[in-house]
Amino acid sequence: MSATPQSQSIGVTNTIITAARQLMGFYDQFVQLQQQWNDNSVAQIIKAMSTVTLNSDGSLGTPDTVINNDNPIDLEKYPGLTRALSANHIIQIKTVVDGFVAYIDGQAVAATPDARQLLNLTVGG
Repeated sequence: MSATPQSQSIGVTNTIITAARQLMGFYDQFVQLQQQWNDNSVAQIIKAMSTVTLNSDGSLGTPDTVINNDNPIDLEKYPGLTRALSANHIIQIKTVVDGFVAYIDGQAVAATPDARQLLNLTVGG
């Protein structure tokens, strides 16, 4: 049976419905994440975690003598962390999450400069 404009439209509509379900799943997850972030004072804690320098080739260097929130958190000291990110980077990603929740809640959302770049750096994409 060949595709018709109606069958193609139904397929696209079903894809939109699936995407809406996924968006609501992200929304629920992000709301819970916001609660945990606040309840556990995550921003303050990650800002106090030991950091490492970055070598000129981008690899992780030696531990900073003084915490530098622009440098990655020390994965050797905190092996449970799955990716070397700075506290400032993590906080910027949290801002992207907050913007998503605000948008779904119908609030005005300011543009987050370089949001896609932040996400790519976060996931290694």
